[in-house]
Amino acid sequence: MLNKQDCKYGDNCTFAYHQEEIDVWTEERKGTLNRDLLFDPLGGIKRGNLTIIKILKEHQGIFTFLCEICFDSKPRIISKGLKDSPAVCSNLAAKHSFYENKCLVHIVRSTSLKYSKIRQFQEHFQFDVCRHEVRYGCLREDSCHFAHSFIELKIWLLQQYSGMTHEDIVQESKKFWQQMEAHAGKANNNMASARTPISNTFDLQMKFVCGQCWRNGQVVEPDKDLKYCSAKAHHCWTKERRVLLVMSKAKKKWVSVRPLPSIRNFPQQYDLCIHAQNGRKCQYVGNCSFAHSPEEREMWTFMKENKILDMQQTYDMWLKKHNPGKPGEGTPLTSREGEKQIQMPTDYADMVVPYSR
Repeated sequence: MLNKQDCKYGDNCTFAYHQEEIDVWTEERKGTLNRDLLFDPLGGIKRGNLTIIKILKEHQGIFTFLCEICFDSKPRIISKGLKDSPAVCSNLAAKHSFYENKCLVHIVRSTSLKYSKIRQFQEHFQFDVCRHEVRYGCLREDSCHFAHSFIELKIWLLQQYSGMTHEDIVQESKKFWQQMEAHAGKANNNMASARTPISNTFDLQMKFVCGQCWRNGQVVEPDKDLKYCSAKAHHCWTKERRVLLVMSKAKKKWVSVRPLPSIRNFPQQYDLCIHAQNGRKCQYVGNCSFAHSPEEREMWTFMKENKILDMQQTYDMWLKKHNPGKPGEGTPLTSREGEKQIQMPTDYADMVVPYSR
């Protein structure tokens, strides 16, 4: 396009065609623009077509109950009902009555956990997304008559049309993921019998390390129980707090590799970020879709060609090839996240303990 020629990739091109498209994409990445709401506050939604299954298929994640007092506190605390005493929230410092203070929350895992509170629908609520919440946060909070997320708007529409309660929504969410888990189990068994050997095109040494220690310039692996890193700080060892490193043959040192920038639409090829090419830190706001090192580009290409969407699965396959019989080190043996091809309710197991942000 810069050379005033037609792009041969058409709609599959991952580059913007003009400045206006760059601006729109940037606002969409920051969450300040939703194209579905530009000309229709309801985004073309028809109330009769809404179901919990359709919402979960589009937005992923789960619906569950959390302690509202903890959720609304500053800083936010994520508390569910205690496993042994579900009538009390898991925030042991407060021990709120969970049944009297629970609120519906949509939780989705991407690069981090995102929580969206779903308030109980009331007749005076407006079927539109609050412009203040989208831009910089709504000061009216729960007293605002507008939806604070697109998914809250959809749940309000569903409740008005069907009369579903929050309890019904949570039960439908659980049922959906139980069905998906059973289906995924069958699919994994079929894939295991037909799986082809790992390609030899990616042969770099790799390992998982503590992300917090890595940011401080340290390469620290987990302890033998895979619960904490082996540093004196003993940082928690979770999927979100670890980083995958590969050994650069050119630089003779470890370099980090981020997860795939998108698992929905693969580009024709992955290119290096212009900032990384010039030896500078990437200034892009959001998740840069360009590789920050040749090793990252090689890893992404390998994952794309082998249809591998999860870093843990890539590591497990590499480990099986280079260290047969050795257990994986990325996650605890009792909870292997890499074996799951899709999001499951168990992906969110670590959220039930008190967690501040």
